[in-house]
Amino acid sequence: MRFLLFLIIVYVSFEVNFCWTSIGKNPDDYSGTGCKVNGVELAPGEIKALDYPCSELFCTPPTYRISGCATISGGKNCKIRPGDLDKPYPNCCPLMECVAKE
Repeated sequence: MRFLLFLIIVYVSFEVNFCWTSIGKNPDDYSGTGCKVNGVELAPGEIKALDYPCSELFCTPPTYRISGCATISGGKNCKIRPGDLDKPYPNCCPLMECVAKE
């Protein structure tokens, strides 16, 4: 039983950690030292939480990375709990909760 619980915890941990990531490049006419994305400027290494969609922007000049929530699904004993959109990424992402049947 403990081993099954351990496997469920590992599975849920991996499920939450996988997300989508998109990499973009600064505009050609941008002369700053950081990143410029949709009019927002960030310093090198700066991370900015984005309200919509639940994601974060990470500046790695001359590129930037945007990461967001994974698409998750579960088995018969699992349910998806909506994320809290008032919290920053990744706490705004939905979570999968699974219950072990005995």
